[in-house]
Amino acid sequence: MSLRPNLARLIANIRRCGDNVLARRRSRYRRRENCSHPPPVKRSSEYLNERTNHDLASTVLSRNPRAQIREPQTIGSIGDDEEDVQKGGFLVEARETILVITRIAVVITVINILLIVYLITRLTHTSLFPPILRKGIEFLGPIFIKFGQWMSTRRDVFPRDICDILSQLQRNATPHPWLYTERLLEATYGRSWRNLFVRFDEDPIGSGCCAQVYKAWIDLSVLQDPWMSRFVENRAIDESGEFTPVNPYVRKLQAVAVKVLHPGIKGQLKRDIAIMRSLFKCVTYFVPKLHWLSLTDCIDEFARIIEDQVDMRLEASNLARFSTNFSRRNNIVFPYPYLYLTCRRILVESFHEGLPISNYLEHDDVVLQRKLAKIGITTILKMIFQDNFIHCDLHPGNILVEKAIVPKAGLFSIFRQVITPDYVADDPRLIILDCGLVVSLNDRCRQNLRDVFYSVLMGNGEMAAQHILEHSSHVTHDPDGFKCSMRNIVKIHLCNPFNVNVSTVVSELFSAMVRHGVKQDGSFSSVILSMLVIEGLGRSLDPGINIFTEILPYVLSSAMYNKR
Repeated sequence: MSLRPNLARLIANIRRCGDNVLARRRSRYRRRENCSHPPPVKRSSEYLNERTNHDLASTVLSRNPRAQIREPQTIGSIGDDEEDVQKGGFLVEARETILVITRIAVVITVINILLIVYLITRLTHTSLFPPILRKGIEFLGPIFIKFGQWMSTRRDVFPRDICDILSQLQRNATPHPWLYTERLLEATYGRSWRNLFVRFDEDPIGSGCCAQVYKAWIDLSVLQDPWMSRFVENRAIDESGEFTPVNPYVRKLQAVAVKVLHPGIKGQLKRDIAIMRSLFKCVTYFVPKLHWLSLTDCIDEFARIIEDQVDMRLEASNLARFSTNFSRRNNIVFPYPYLYLTCRRILVESFHEGLPISNYLEHDDVVLQRKLAKIGITTILKMIFQDNFIHCDLHPGNILVEKAIVPKAGLFSIFRQVITPDYVADDPRLIILDCGLVVSLNDRCRQNLRDVFYSVLMGNGEMAAQHILEHSSHVTHDPDGFKCSMRNIVKIHLCNPFNVNVSTVVSELFSAMVRHGVKQDGSFSSVILSMLVIEGLGRSLDPGINIFTEILPYVLSSAMYNKR
């Protein structure tokens, strides 16, 4: 009789030992795979209203430990110089010192050449300096290219001819090798990342100054069954990239765009910003007349902008906010960010097909051109005056056009037109890309912008100049001269308010600001330039469009609100 309790205790001990062994194995597996679930991401109600494939993807990814991302633990092996330096070590610090010294030598050499060319062109009264400046900036690499692009938006600081030539800086940089991307994907998603991305095109579809973009496909059924054979996956996508569905009722294939930062971009950014800040301090010291430009403040402003663009999590957040702001607009689309797959160096977003809007500048369909111009103008005005969340990189390459898909006439279409007056079923759609550069105005700058536009629309150039001077970061020595210039600009160009060329008005305004030493906040200038770019694009599509008639309701409603 005493054998049974002993046997029961023995069995219990064996089970306990087995459970301990399994627990230790699971613990080692978790540490090795780093499968800890990320904290849930708060998402707006607009995303949750509609159960699309994107939402299903996020749900599946949150439940599948194989799909969870992690920041790479071996940073040095995938080329982030800044974090290597933070780890310390004599060899790493020596390498960083050599890189800085070499970079300083290259930058100083190029700047000396540009200064010599500038002096020669000034003596010979030729206009060769701006294009040579552009070539020199392109030679110095992606950070200086970004700085040149930013300079082209500060027309209140730099001369017009310089800004015009710098706006032509190339945006297609040399892509980094596939080996780096592959190692980064493995370090981020684990060795089984191929189970997450059914196919990943090794050739990038685009490469910018800070990152490059690939096209890939996510198979949601593979996420649910990570042990699906590679043979089935290969049958799903043939050599030409076309899908051959194995079971259309089971497979859920989703095309995505994967944006990957270039290797060592943060370290290069840190070095180049430090070099530019030191050089501008020297220039300001030896040329006191340039002190009003506050060049070091310009560098600090540029550094804040570029640092935001090398964190993919911020761009994902911007995409989510833009999608929320434009959720009631059927003719504007922003890529959907896969928040569960996005980390600091990788952004995964929905892939959208479309043609650049520049392809429609010579289009035969005049009605379509007018619709595109109207959509673009109303979009930028909504960003500025309603949302106060402005996309500041709206060049034509970042705007795609998706052809309209006419839905079947039905109850939903009629109901949609009733609750959304702006909704037109056969309207084309604009796809807005690259949302890393975003600006929001503070209350002071926002009110200043409205006051300036209101004064201009009322034909009071001196009052507009007074508002600009009150918010200027530099006190001009000739305020009366600036007011006189502003009065003449408004008088000449706004004699017919229904046919105003905003590009000409803004160009002359910035020229007057440079001539009289009036400097505005960088965000203010960025917003004006964004509006200017869209207005120019809209005028190319529809020469009869007038942005002032579109601005008028926003400005008048704001003025009536302030009088209460």
